[in-house]
Amino acid sequence: MLYPLDAVAASCLTLAIQRYGQNERTLFSFLHDTASNSINSFLPNDTTTYNLAVVYDYVIYNFYTALAETNIDSTNWRAIRVAIERVESGIINKNNIDDALKIVKSIGLLNLFYNGVVVDLTFLEAYASKALGIKNPRGIIEKLTANKIIRFAAYKSQFILFEGTDINIEDELYKAATIVPVPKLVATEIAPYVKKAVVVASASYYRTGTPRYFQYVVSNEPYDVEPTGDDDGFINLIFPLEDVKDCMLKLSASSGKAIVYVYFSDTEKIVRHLYEIKKLQYLLDNVVLEDRIAKGEILKQQSFETQLLNEVINSCVEMPNGQVEWFFNGEQQIVTSRKDFNQLLSNVCDVVYNKTPIIRNELFNKQKISSAISLARVNLLDAMIEHWQEENFGFSSTQYPPERTIYSTLFKSSGIHRQNEDGLWFLGEPITPNLQSLWTVCSDFLAKSTEKALKLSDLVKILKMRPYKLKQGVIDFWLPIFLFVKQQEFALYNGETFVLNINKELFELLQKRLNDFTIKAFDVSGIKLELFNKYREFLNKERGETITSNSLMDTIRPFFQFYNGLNKYAKNTSKFDYDVTAKFRDVLATAKDPCKAFLEDIPAVLGYNNLHNEEFTAQYLQLIKTAVHELVICYDLFIDRIEETVVGYLGLPHDYIEYKDVLIRRYSSINKGLLTAKSKSFLDRVLAPSDNKREFYEKIGLVVFDRKIETIEDKEEALFLSNLTHLFGELERYTAFNEINNETDEVAFNFELATSKGDFKSSKTYRLPKAKVSEAEKIESKVRTLLSGNNELDVCVLLKMLNERLK
Repeated sequence: MLYPLDAVAASCLTLAIQRYGQNERTLFSFLHDTASNSINSFLPNDTTTYNLAVVYDYVIYNFYTALAETNIDSTNWRAIRVAIERVESGIINKNNIDDALKIVKSIGLLNLFYNGVVVDLTFLEAYASKALGIKNPRGIIEKLTANKIIRFAAYKSQFILFEGTDINIEDELYKAATIVPVPKLVATEIAPYVKKAVVVASASYYRTGTPRYFQYVVSNEPYDVEPTGDDDGFINLIFPLEDVKDCMLKLSASSGKAIVYVYFSDTEKIVRHLYEIKKLQYLLDNVVLEDRIAKGEILKQQSFETQLLNEVINSCVEMPNGQVEWFFNGEQQIVTSRKDFNQLLSNVCDVVYNKTPIIRNELFNKQKISSAISLARVNLLDAMIEHWQEENFGFSSTQYPPERTIYSTLFKSSGIHRQNEDGLWFLGEPITPNLQSLWTVCSDFLAKSTEKALKLSDLVKILKMRPYKLKQGVIDFWLPIFLFVKQQEFALYNGETFVLNINKELFELLQKRLNDFTIKAFDVSGIKLELFNKYREFLNKERGETITSNSLMDTIRPFFQFYNGLNKYAKNTSKFDYDVTAKFRDVLATAKDPCKAFLEDIPAVLGYNNLHNEEFTAQYLQLIKTAVHELVICYDLFIDRIEETVVGYLGLPHDYIEYKDVLIRRYSSINKGLLTAKSKSFLDRVLAPSDNKREFYEKIGLVVFDRKIETIEDKEEALFLSNLTHLFGELERYTAFNEINNETDEVAFNFELATSKGDFKSSKTYRLPKAKVSEAEKIESKVRTLLSGNNELDVCVLLKMLNERLK
């Protein structure tokens, strides 16, 4: 039905029309064309068909414009054109030029459209005599070969067009064989020729929904590395340089990893192809050098040998032919087809990853999720936080965004989100087997954190390893879900900071800085629960049957609020009747782990050292009450000590209302112009109205140390009281002489004594009759003069003299 076309010409013509023309329309044009080179104008005979040479002329004539433009076939068309020009240049006898051109055109089209098909001397001679109408084809082929217009490329069993070179490639290859040693199958040399990168275990993927990828690994000895990341397993191609089969069997039996060992027992073909590549590389490096034509031909030949080597290796793996042996789990496996090969990989997954949860949702069950699914993750977690008490998390029943689909997979079908007997929606443990293994491993990890906080990143490492080997996309969804569902059973920490709430911001931080987070489950053993309930009893709250995140926060929050409400003095002083009070306060001040602080640290500082000490537990409530009471009153006691010092120093009555009135009457008549700035400010505070003694001493104390008295440390208290009495002494000294006591006619006289070296000081206030004030002032002046002159006087003698004179 093709006549007068032959089969080869018809095939090439069709491909040319498809590639350069307009497909069917061009084909119909060809069938109806009557111009030169058309099928309708062609006259066939017994030795001539509408052959490849005629097809070449037709294509050139009709598609010249398309061929003149740069395209992927430009190099091939150029090679044909160059070969034709060389034939026409006179290299070939004039009588043979037409026949030579036919053969060149035919070889050119076969190279172009059927590169790699066998075009040997037998085929070419038969086609030339029966289709091209050439009477002596062998002679023409020999002349073309001799003139290096064509050559037989043994590496692909095909005649090709050749631009010509002075280098005889075949001879050079023979010479290279005497120089280049036969290579050994060193892994680093053979690895680049294993082109197939990964294989998917299809059956396992279908059963679990988790894609499992096996990576090819080339080695000379058994490979023993745990698959991580995108790799779920390895296909270890072993090219032994020595007998390592026993070692491989032992490793395969003991490792437990998802590694299939492929042992190459027959490597003759592989070595032969690698040897050819080595020889060709030798020619490139040492022979052809600047010869462009020869170099290009050798590169083509090397590329072809590389392709053959890759096919040989991969055919051994995917289409076993007895050259390799398969091993897994210490046993030899029977693999006779690609189906057996892929089934073996799935069986490996079933054995090694036997606890992989069933999650059939390709939207997120992958190593890296898309940006659209990342947004769906955020939306789903937001819906869980805000609407977990609603059916379908409040999603519309008529719309199905990605988050709704993922909700159905993780929450609804697993039973994590379901209704209770009262019809209320809640979150709980999955009730279907699909996610049970995943829930169990996370719950077990949480249980292990009772005694010591564990990193969440350690849980993720477990989930990424066998027998689970979850994809990162699943972990990104699952971890926040598990934490939210179980949030009442643990304390979570960001570094050393206790995380108060499981919310959207937390999930974002988990995504970015998982290594910063640790988790600690609540220990609800009997003694700790009893201590916990003692705190609740102190706060007048109901006892709890267990410790939850909510009940813990409800219990510890008032204590921290109490500590934060203390003033600076109470937060720093150590002046308590019981030393445990300061320790109790310091635990509240430094607590980073609330659970540990209240169930371990505080009991320890209050004297608890026995897990079975029931007597201590019974006294625990009283110890807490004592510590809290002392913290509440310690500042008032400090005020009382200040008051006691002032009252004793000035001889005042102990009732604040009474002595406040005395101070006002006593100091109101002082001439402020005689006072220093500090004494003047102090006098103003003393005379200012104050509702109670705390307010009074806080006002005057602010002048003494130029800061609030609540900031005074224990070591500064004595100095503060000394400075306070000094300022009161100054006021006493400058009390107006006309403020005379009605009964005794006395005035206040303040006497201060100090050595010039400052190593002794004395201050005392006397109530003197007005008549003796002048004499007292003279004595004081004389004493100061003597001291300023560095006279060595006995201070005690001076004081005795003063007392005698002022009696």
